[in-house]
Amino acid sequence: MRWLEESLTYFDWTKLASKSPRAPRTVVGAATVYRVVGLNATFDCPRTVVVAHNNRNHRPKTPGLLRPACCGRAVAQCRSASAHAGVGSLQFKVELVPGRIGLWTRNCNCYAMAAVEVVPIAAAAVGDEGKELNGIVFESFSHTGTILKGLNELRLKGVLVDVTLRTEGKVFRAHRAVLSACSEYFRAMFSDHTRESRLSEINLRNISPLGIELLLDYIYTAKLSLNLANIQEVLSAASYIQLESVVEACLNYLDQQLDLDNYIDVLIISEMYSLKRLNHKVYRFICHHLNVISKSQEFFRLSERQIELILAGDYPVTCTEIEVLGILLRWIQANCDEPPVTDSGGQANYRQLIRNNIRFMDISLQELYNLLCSEEFQFRWIDRYELYDFIMKIGDQQCIKYKISPLNKIQNYRGLELAIIKIGGFDLSGITNEITYCFPGDGVAQHPPATSLGKVKLVRNQSVGEGCSGKIKISYVDRQVKPKRKDVKLNGKWRYLTTIPHIKQSNFGVVVLNNALYVIGGCYDISLEEYIHPFGFRYCPIKNKWETIAPLQQDRCRFSLNVVGHSLIAVGGNSEMDDDGDRSVSTCEQYDPIADKWVYIESLPEYRTQHAGAAFGATLYVSGGLDLYGAVLGSLWSYYSFNEKWEKLPNMLHPRADHVMFTINRKLYVCGGWYEVNGQRVLADSIDCYDLFSKSPTWHTVTKIPTPKYHAGIVAVQEKIYIIGGFCSDDIFRHTAASVECYDVAEDRWHNLRKYPKNIWEHTCANLYIPKYRDDMEVIDDGGNDDEGDGGDESSKDGNGFDRGGSDEEEEEEEDDDDDDDSDNASSTAI
Repeated sequence: MRWLEESLTYFDWTKLASKSPRAPRTVVGAATVYRVVGLNATFDCPRTVVVAHNNRNHRPKTPGLLRPACCGRAVAQCRSASAHAGVGSLQFKVELVPGRIGLWTRNCNCYAMAAVEVVPIAAAAVGDEGKELNGIVFESFSHTGTILKGLNELRLKGVLVDVTLRTEGKVFRAHRAVLSACSEYFRAMFSDHTRESRLSEINLRNISPLGIELLLDYIYTAKLSLNLANIQEVLSAASYIQLESVVEACLNYLDQQLDLDNYIDVLIISEMYSLKRLNHKVYRFICHHLNVISKSQEFFRLSERQIELILAGDYPVTCTEIEVLGILLRWIQANCDEPPVTDSGGQANYRQLIRNNIRFMDISLQELYNLLCSEEFQFRWIDRYELYDFIMKIGDQQCIKYKISPLNKIQNYRGLELAIIKIGGFDLSGITNEITYCFPGDGVAQHPPATSLGKVKLVRNQSVGEGCSGKIKISYVDRQVKPKRKDVKLNGKWRYLTTIPHIKQSNFGVVVLNNALYVIGGCYDISLEEYIHPFGFRYCPIKNKWETIAPLQQDRCRFSLNVVGHSLIAVGGNSEMDDDGDRSVSTCEQYDPIADKWVYIESLPEYRTQHAGAAFGATLYVSGGLDLYGAVLGSLWSYYSFNEKWEKLPNMLHPRADHVMFTINRKLYVCGGWYEVNGQRVLADSIDCYDLFSKSPTWHTVTKIPTPKYHAGIVAVQEKIYIIGGFCSDDIFRHTAASVECYDVAEDRWHNLRKYPKNIWEHTCANLYIPKYRDDMEVIDDGGNDDEGDGGDESSKDGNGFDRGGSDEEEEEEEDDDDDDDSDNASSTAI
C-alpha cells in the first residue's frame, strides 16, 4: 500500500443549510490510497468524501468557500471512523488528478471544506495475487555530489574523455556528454550533424585559457572562483558557450562590487555583453553619485550616447537640476575639442543634449542667471553667448520659474513619481507595519504648480551689478499662467514599499517633509495590554533606508503630527504621562530635523485625542477629537508659529473624531470620522470646508460621502480627495473595506476606482515621491479584489442620488463571468 502524506491548508468550515454541492459521480478505475493529515476538525463517522479541482470560474455562492469545479470529482467510502488534526488521519480510496484540490466531507447535512496539494505518485504496486505491495521511494541527497566528484576524477586522470578543447595553444580534455548536459553551445555542436561532432579536437576562438579552465572546473565541481582579475574572462567564456548560470553569477558579482573606482569598467562590460539589468544598475549608480562622479576625470571618458542615457534614463539624482546643467556644460567643454557639426554629423551635438535632457521647469531664473554669469566655462569652438542665448530661449519655452516654494522642496524630481502610500493599519491577518504604494498615473503632476512665470530676455555686454562678469543681463516680465488640469486615476497596481522598523504598532503619527517619511510614536499590544512609545523613524525613498530620529519628549499615540515651516509639530494624544501632568491642556512638541531635537512649545488650551491637524504656511490648525471624558469635540484652533499663540476659531458644523483635515486651494477640508447622537456613534457623511482667507470665514458642506466609513485612509492629491479602505458599521468583511473612492473638488464629482488588494482599516495615507524603477517592485496579491470600480447604472442609486453599484449577488455573478480578465487598466466609474 502506497501512502501520500500532505498537510492541509485550513480555509474555512461552513454549514450549508440550504445549498449543497451537486451530487458527484463515482469514478471507476484503479485506485490509489492517500493519507490526508492535519485536518482542522473532528469528523464523527463521515460517510462520504468528495474531492474536486479548484476552478476559480465556478464556485458556490457561500462566502469563504474554496471554489470547486464541476469536473474531475471522485467519491469513495471512508475507511476510518474519525479524523482529527494532528492525531488521526482520514483514509480513503479514491482516484485523483494531480493539482490543487478542495476536500469536502459530508456528515448528514453538514459540509466541511479544506484544501490540499495532490502530488502524483506511481500507481500502487500489485502482486501476482492482486495484493498491494508495501513500496517506498528512496532518494539520496548526496548522490549528485558523488557523481560530480567521480566525473571530475575521471577528467583529471584522462579516463573515458572523448574530446579535447584547444584555445591559444593550450588543451583541455573533457567528456562530450558532460559538456552537452551543461551548455547549449556544446549540445548543438555534438548532437547535430556538424563537422565538429566528428572531430576529437575542437578549436575555441575568442575564449582565453583561463576562462575555459575556470568554466570546466565549474562544470565538474559546481564551484567557481570569481575576482576582479578574472571576471571579464569568465564572463566572456560563459557568454560564448551559453552557460547561463555562470553569466548570472558574474552579473551578481559585478553588481555587488560596483563602486566609484570601477563604475566605468563595469559599464563597458555590461554594454559589451548586453547585460541589461547590470547596465541599468550602473546608470542608476552614476545618477545617484552624479555630483561626485562628475568631478573626476573618469566622467569625461563617457561618450555622448552614455551621457544622454544618464540624463534621459529617468533615474533619481542627488543634485539639483541647475547642477545637472552645470555638469553637462563641463562635459561639453571637455569633449568639444573640434568645431561642432550639424544635427546630421557624428560629433557631439551639444544643442540637442541640452534641449532634450535638461528640465528647465525645475530651474529658477535666479539660478540660471548665476550659472551663466560665472566665468567657469571657456569653450574653444563654441560661441559662449550663442550657447547662453540658446539656453535662455529653451528656458523661455519651458516656462522657467523664478519662485519655488521652500516647503517640502525636493532636491530634484528626476526619476521620481508621486505615489499614494498606505502606512500600517489592519487587514484580515491582523495588525501590519507594511507600507504599500500606488502610482496614480499620468494624471498626477510631477512638479508643484508654478506660482509665477517669467518671460525671459537676454541682453549682452551690459553691466548687471556686483558679483557678475558684466557681459550678460537677464530680465523677466512677470506673468501668471494657470497649470493644465489632468484627471487623477488610481487604477494601477499596489506594490510593497517597505516595513516600519518597529514592533507592529498602530495609532502613530505620519508626515512627509522634504520627501522623507516620518513615522513617530504610536502604541502596541503585549498580552492584551497597550503600551505607548515615543520613538520615531525617518524613511528616504531614494535610498530605500530607514533611520532613527530623536524620541519625543513624552510617549504619544492618537495625536496629530504636521509639518509647519521646516519643522514638525506634535499635538495632544494619549500618553502614559497624562496622569502626572495637567489634564486640562494638550501638550505640544516641535521637532527640528537639522538639530534632531524635540522641544516643548505652548500647549493647546484644551485636552484632546483622536483629533486632526493641518498646516498652511506658518499656521497649524487642529480640529475635533475626544476630550478628557470621551465627549466628541467640534472646536477648531489655530497656532501661529511666529508668535507661538493659540487662537480659537469657529466650530465645525458637526463634532468629529478619528477624522482627517487638509488644505486645498487655501481652504481647510475635514473628511471622515464620527460623532455621537444619544450615546450612539454616527458616521460623518459629509466633507466640510472652511475658507481661511474669506472676510467672514464660516464652515459649509461641500459634498456628501457616498459610502461613509470608519477608520478609512484619506489623502488629498492636488484637487482630489481619496478615501481608501475602512468599514461601514459592523460590516467589516464586506466590499467596503477594500473600496477606493475619489472626490474631484474642482468638478464636484465622485468616482469609484480600482479596489485595494485587501480589506484594510485603521491605516494612514500620504503622498510621497518614489523612484519609478526599483530593484524590488513586488505587486501586492489582489486576493480576489481584481475587479473594477463598483459603479453601476442609473437604476442603482441611493437616496442622495449617488451611484452605489449593483447588489452583492449581481457582483458575484459578474465575478464568475469576468474573473479571468484581471484588467490592469480598470477605468474609474463616475458616481
